[in-house]
Amino acid sequence: MSGYSLIHPLITKDDKDFSKEIRLRKKDYIEMKFSTDEVEKYLNQGYEIKSRFKNGKSLLHKEKSIGDRFEDEIWILFKDIGFTELNKGKLRIDVTPHDAKRKKTKQIDVFAKSGKDVFVIECKAKETLGPKTLAKDIAEIKDLKNRIKKAIREYYEQNDIRITFLICTTNIVVSENDEADAKGADITIWKDDDIRYFTNLSKIIGFSAKYQLFAKLYSGDEIPEFIQSVPAIKGTMGGKSYYNFMIEPEKLLKIAYVHHRSPIKKDKDMDENAYQRMLNKGKLKQVDEFIVKDGFFANNIIVNFTKDVEFEPIPRSGDEKMSLGYLKIPNYYASAWIIDGQHRLYGFSNNEKRFSNTVPVLAFERLKEGEQGRLFIEINKNQKSVESNLLWDLYGDIFENSSDTKEIRLWTISAIAKNLNHQKNAFQGKIFIPSINEKSNIPITMSTICEGLKRNNIIGKDCLFMDDDSKTVNFATKRIETFFDIVSESFPDDWNKGENGFLCSNTGFFVFILILKEIISYLNYKDSKIMRQKGVKNFEIGCRGLIEPVIDYLKNLDDADRDKLRRGSTNIVQQKETAKLLMKEINKKYPDFAASKLKMEESEIEHDTNLIEETELALRNLIKSKLKERYGDGWWRQGVPGGVKDDINKRIQEEIKTVPWRREALGSNMDIKLDFSDIGHLWEIIKYGKNWDAFESTFGNKEIVKTHLDGFRKHRNALQHFREHTDEVIEKIGYDSVLWLRKCLMMN
Repeated sequence: MSGYSLIHPLITKDDKDFSKEIRLRKKDYIEMKFSTDEVEKYLNQGYEIKSRFKNGKSLLHKEKSIGDRFEDEIWILFKDIGFTELNKGKLRIDVTPHDAKRKKTKQIDVFAKSGKDVFVIECKAKETLGPKTLAKDIAEIKDLKNRIKKAIREYYEQNDIRITFLICTTNIVVSENDEADAKGADITIWKDDDIRYFTNLSKIIGFSAKYQLFAKLYSGDEIPEFIQSVPAIKGTMGGKSYYNFMIEPEKLLKIAYVHHRSPIKKDKDMDENAYQRMLNKGKLKQVDEFIVKDGFFANNIIVNFTKDVEFEPIPRSGDEKMSLGYLKIPNYYASAWIIDGQHRLYGFSNNEKRFSNTVPVLAFERLKEGEQGRLFIEINKNQKSVESNLLWDLYGDIFENSSDTKEIRLWTISAIAKNLNHQKNAFQGKIFIPSINEKSNIPITMSTICEGLKRNNIIGKDCLFMDDDSKTVNFATKRIETFFDIVSESFPDDWNKGENGFLCSNTGFFVFILILKEIISYLNYKDSKIMRQKGVKNFEIGCRGLIEPVIDYLKNLDDADRDKLRRGSTNIVQQKETAKLLMKEINKKYPDFAASKLKMEESEIEHDTNLIEETELALRNLIKSKLKERYGDGWWRQGVPGGVKDDINKRIQEEIKTVPWRREALGSNMDIKLDFSDIGHLWEIIKYGKNWDAFESTFGNKEIVKTHLDGFRKHRNALQHFREHTDEVIEKIGYDSVLWLRKCLMMN
């Protein structure tokens, strides 16, 4: 260690003073005890006396400077992301040249080491945002970096240590010249966004955030001393090769990443919210606790390797479809895209068993972006843990370059919703988008926007459509925001109430998007040029005149009546009824507005509702009839499962609380009981015990009737309750199920 040395001691996570150092770093102030003869000196340095003790000493208190607080923040960050050796207090490195007569040292604000990686960090802070030159700091690091590297490598007696120089800044607008000079000197500059990203990331995935840091800085570099190969089974699925193997979580965490907008590259912004939207902190904690209790996971973690893999089959170990061998895993950071099982993997992040346990992995190789996106959606879209807002958010990323018409439509709708939230308009910051903001106090969800556009075919050829997809996004966004700007400006008192009002709420959006569609149709009818014009001036004039009667109607309602209107518009049928009510106000002033639509809408809703109610009533009557034929007066006791009886009896008791005068009729009449059942209950009765023998002649096949009852239930719920994520195929299946049941029940 001749010539160079670290002067101030370092501290590791195993040292007894490590916890104390953390506590000191987390405080925004400094407190120290001094004897009476020392107090005056420190009072002149900005300290204040907080307490005096009988032994003559005083406790002095001083708020940390912005520079000291920032250094501590960065120190804590690197501790949180898994660096195990850091500086204790201020650290200085001896950088004296061998031929120099005077010793020279360099202060290092933060020194962080993990394995064979060392970060030498300079911290620069300002109280308020503004420009500040880093030229002197960059020049000094550039001049001393070789001496610093040598000092560190000699201290640890390891020549293969990788040393990274980092300048962290806060409230500093870095100039382009400083950016260029730092890049030329191989020095990385972090700004507030970078620091916030890794701080948030560490809170979600803990020590695994370290590998995402490495991925950002060392993309394309091989991981030192990484695993060479694992035993694996190679097979084919859908024309694609796959590999099945077991691996320690720690090794997979080094190369893993979850969905983000673009591959992690040096000098490219990483998607700050990707991990927040793809990983639930509470669920990760549950997984961690499960692992601590020696729980194990049988399901595969599904990944896509973005780098080439090598597979060496064992001779005569299989056939053309499947073989045993050894898989050489890509040893690059961020080379394994997690398609499914992210919680099972990242749940190991802060658990010591990540080094010893193994998890099963199913890996694909070099799937194209669209292929892995579609696989991700197919696996996750029906999972309860993945909500519709997240799926709509992901559609805008995954399907961006798709050639599939349906996927392009989903991408277009997602992009419009994000534009509405981002651009300066009435919706700015009022739409919950998982990758952008938190749900609290945001009145409208992304899925409401997207489902409203999708269900009503707002970007269809007869509405806000252009031949080019990107043009459609801009064209539709501009007209939707113009319309809702008029709405918000016309009645700001209600709009500004958010979800406590009518207009700027999920209900309000869905109602008004129905009205907008009719307005577009009307303007096309009056003058088709209006909707083809590049500008929106004439469109705005048309919308303003047509929406005025609606706003006047709402203004004339008192707060209680508007609240009643909002609360009475929670499902799709009610929302259509409310839209029809408001459109009638336009129709009074403009008699040709939506004239045929208003008449047809009423008959359609009534028809669908009657169809479902008639079918459900006939199904209940059939079940009662068949059970009575089989069991006689004991049909309820013998033919209905216990769980179904309990559910129905609970519902009857709730009804009695509401209408106590019906207690005797509801309690004694067995025929009434089945009126409190739902479709799920009816299926349980049909398949219960030997009941199927009574129903087989009516329905034919047990699995088929199960499928159609499920389709009927979904169709019924979609009509009566607004579902934020549906599919046209599912809607068609539901309607077909209604018709199938009616045929079995011999209904017209």
